[in-house]
Amino acid sequence: MRILSGKHPSRQLTLLFLGTFCVFLALLSFIPLLPPIAAELNISRSNLGWVAGIFMICMAFFQIPFGMMSDRLGRKPMIIGGIFIFSSGLFVTSFADSLLSLLGARAISGIGAAIFFFDLVHDDW
Repeated sequence: MRILSGKHPSRQLTLLFLGTFCVFLALLSFIPLLPPIAAELNISRSNLGWVAGIFMICMAFFQIPFGMMSDRLGRKPMIIGGIFIFSSGLFVTSFADSLLSLLGARAISGIGAAIFFFDLVHDDW
């Protein structure tokens, strides 16, 4: 199994580390912020579970389709696209003003994370 190749494998490893760190930071730092977000947006506790879970649901659901797409397009563009989609979802999350917009933003972030993580752990690297 070839992990990294190219002229600068240490730079590639650093970028993959930073991407993984950012995804987990965004995922785990969001959980303690849920109660103040719920209070500000008037979200019930039952709906708060959806806000927390939609990220993982989208991440689990979209890994296989994007993995097949990655086989066709290549790993590098998919990793870059996944980080861009994930970051876009985080940006939209900061402007969410209702339950639906918050769910949509978290879903976008989950899709981006699915693209990034599938390509990161795929065996053909």
